[in-house]
Amino acid sequence: MPVLVSSIQADHNARASANLVLPTPDGYGLQAAARRLALRLCLIPKRQAALPALAAGLFTVRAAVWRCSACRVGGRVGDRACSRG
Repeated sequence: MPVLVSSIQADHNARASANLVLPTPDGYGLQAAARRLALRLCLIPKRQAALPALAAGLFTVRAAVWRCSACRVGGRVGDRACSRG
């Protein structure tokens, strides 16, 4: 088995030098590169697709909170009487 591994490594080194393959940089990790790729291709687009729904939900919650705080302060919203008062 060690003979087979050394022959495969020698064959790889010969092909790499013939095809000008660059060595991997120091500190390169395959798992870190896979995480970055997954973040760029999967997670960021999914979050960007969810932004309009999230913004609409936050706007609805903010409008409801604003109405309730207006009812507590003055008892009236604009010229209309407060419906919850």
